[in-house]
Parts: sequence; structure tokens; C-alpha cells
Amino acid sequence: MQPLRIRAARQSGGAALDVFVAVDSPQGPLWLELDSGNAQPVLLAPHAAEQLGLKLTSEPTAAVLRLSAGTDYPCTVASKEVIADGLLNAVFFQKHIITLDLKNMRAWVRRNAESTEGKSSRSPVPPFDEQEKPVVPW
Repeated sequence: MQPLRIRAARQSGGAALDVFVAVDSPQGPLWLELDSGNAQPVLLAPHAAEQLGLKLTSEPTAAVLRLSAGTDYPCTVASKEVIADGLLNAVFFQKHIITLDLKNMRAWVRRNAESTEGKSSRSPVPPFDEQEKPVVPW
């Protein structure tokens, strides 16, 4: 597993904890929220897309994000006005195993090993289609 740089933020009421992962850009790190509920492409704020040198249109586009561990994440991205720099998506969780130590604010990532059947041999996460939209069987 490779270490990730993370930071946490609490929402206004303090009851929720959001975890952000650093993504390297030429101007310094961008912070993308780990959002397992995001069934869309990875969402990038316009300023973050610009920092990454991406010229996003209304259509989702292919990109490679460099996670803080030097791990490249090929994905589909789209531009959207969001408060944070961006939001990772459910597909990220399908393709990776993430370990979080919230007490010490540490995290690790590795690619999810896939069996010959195209399903994960280590995780019960449902498969995804080519458009990177999670396929939920229930």
C-alpha cells in the first residue's frame, strides 16, 4: 500500500467528518473529497481543472490524476462549481482499497486486485461499466 496525504474538515454542525486526498498539480496540491456517494465522473472545480492544465467542456473527459503517493489514477472528470477543489467518486472506491487511520490522520491506497472474472477478489464492491457509472445490483 502507498501512503496518501489527507486532511479532514468538519461540516458546520460538527457532526460529519469529510476526508480529502491530495492530488498533485504544478501549482501545489489540490484537495479532493473522498465521496463514495458521487455516481458522476470525478468532479473538479474550474480553478482546479485549470491548475491541472485541463480544458474541460460540458462533456466528461479522460484525465490522469496523480495522487500524493505518486499513484496515477486514470479517470473521467467533469467540471462543476463545488466548494472544494473537487470530489472523487464511487468508481475510485471500486478501483482502490483505501485504509484510513482517522485518529492519527494517516491513509494508504492500493489498486483493487481483480480476479479473472472481472470482479474484485478482495472487495464485494459491485462492478462498473465503461462510462464509470457504478452498477448497483440492488
